[in-house]
Amino acid sequence: MFGSVAILVFESSSNPDFTSLEERFWFSVYSLFAVEPIPASPSSLGGKIVAVFVMFMNVTIFAMLTGKVSAFMVDKIRIEDDIVDWGSFSNHTIICGWNRKAEIIVREFKAAG
Repeated sequence: MFGSVAILVFESSSNPDFTSLEERFWFSVYSLFAVEPIPASPSSLGGKIVAVFVMFMNVTIFAMLTGKVSAFMVDKIRIEDDIVDWGSFSNHTIICGWNRKAEIIVREFKAAG
């Protein structure tokens, strides 16, 4: 909403494409998701600064969402890790870095006893 009002204030007198608050609201929403001020670009310096700010907020919102999802997944993995009783495992082979040769190595390791 801030972007809509700010664009309307800066652009209403100099740009005929920016006349109503509703049009500017959809401009701000589109700029948030598309990262480009389409269908009309601001012509004044203030309008361009607001458009860049709205696009920057897009990146910020995406980063916050990604961080929240990552934190949730890490917490979920930690909780599951606490449930596993690692002391109950015996005679297991841990393989780090699985690739095409790992299957051969495991077969040779098992054959060696």
